[in-house]
Amino acid sequence: VVSLWVCLSIRQLMSGAGSTGFRLGRIGRAARLARMARAARSVSRLGTWMASEQQRPLQRRIKELECEAEGGMRDPRQRSRSWKSPDELQGLQALDLAIEFRSIADLEKAMEACMSLGLPEEDIDDIKQEKKRDSEEAGISLDFVLSKTFETNAVSSTGKDDPTFIDMQGPFWLAETASIGKTALCPRDLRSGCAFIDTLDCKHRQKANCFLSWVWAYHLSIVQSGLARWSTANGEAPAGIFLYMCFFCNNQWRILVEGSKEGTDNLDTVFETRLKQAGRLVALMDAWHRPLYITRIWTIYEQYEAVRLGIPVQFTLPDGPAETLLEQLGRGKDGIMLVVSAVSGVHSEDAKASRQQDEVKVKTLIMKSIGFREIDKRVKRSITHWVATEFKNMIDMLVLQVEAGAMHMMTFSDTMSIVRRVSQGAVAPEVTAAIPAHEAEDELLEL
Repeated sequence: VVSLWVCLSIRQLMSGAGSTGFRLGRIGRAARLARMARAARSVSRLGTWMASEQQRPLQRRIKELECEAEGGMRDPRQRSRSWKSPDELQGLQALDLAIEFRSIADLEKAMEACMSLGLPEEDIDDIKQEKKRDSEEAGISLDFVLSKTFETNAVSSTGKDDPTFIDMQGPFWLAETASIGKTALCPRDLRSGCAFIDTLDCKHRQKANCFLSWVWAYHLSIVQSGLARWSTANGEAPAGIFLYMCFFCNNQWRILVEGSKEGTDNLDTVFETRLKQAGRLVALMDAWHRPLYITRIWTIYEQYEAVRLGIPVQFTLPDGPAETLLEQLGRGKDGIMLVVSAVSGVHSEDAKASRQQDEVKVKTLIMKSIGFREIDKRVKRSITHWVATEFKNMIDMLVLQVEAGAMHMMTFSDTMSIVRRVSQGAVAPEVTAAIPAHEAEDELLEL
């Protein structure tokens, strides 16, 4: 209307109709109307924004604050490529919340709302893809793995005081009474049945910063003791460590229950992506004498991938085996020979997997790359380097005692006390390298 008024005024001016004062008056009024129109549009946009802020559900506000504090989901408006009306924003928010709260019923309603509002598919897909990515890249908090909550759940579900993770798969997923994530929406494929990790709060599922190499046949005590010792030795709080741990992170409803090939399809790509994302690998050994770890094809393959990609590898043992390992190293040449012989007996060609298709797939990948002999050599060297590091730490602690002038007063039990401190990860941060790691490793390799 304002534009039409201006056009008519200009036309009258050009035609010379009316007096000069009359014409100038009309121009002034037109200019004022134009300014008023621009101001009205600005006020209208401000009002729309304020209305949209007021219409945001209280539940959404609370969830945003929780997840922002934990680095979780973002406001779906940040994903939008164009300005949205309050109704459209609410439609996207409803979709975001439905996936976040793992609700199939809410997802169906949210999708109907988005379709009725005519929202672009790309905006809807942006939310779906981000939720899927957040789930696939998530790691479980070490704090949760070490918690009494999980331990109590595992013991009560299996009826065993110290169950293995194989024992847990029955009551968690395979039994008729299994319920962990059974009816919850999976953010990866938007179907019923989600991964264990997707049932937890934001504080227990963040982007993985550590890849755990381990075996499902381990007892719960082995996992908790070994990981607690590792976090103490590294001076890291369990609440800040998020492990890519297949038991929790993979969707076992698809793998175990439905028999999906998710465990082996695109294996090389999946491992490379997860290892690069985590940035480091922790190998949890169950024992140093006849360790189960080096008999499983999965763990051998994980070691190889870490070496190939240049990912740092750290080893850890539960408290008991760690103490006996250092006692053997303290015996000198005979003890060192025994330890090296035990932990470096890697034979990838004979290694096994729980599922036959996994074993075939991994061994095929090995044969197509560097072969069994070369992969055995690389994994052995990685394990030997770890033994050398453990030996060096023990020597460093003894050197500190010598420097303190107390070595001549030490009994055998005093020496074993030092060994126990090393085995528990209590190595003083100011310890200097009395024997460089590479020299200790070379010495062990020569032996």
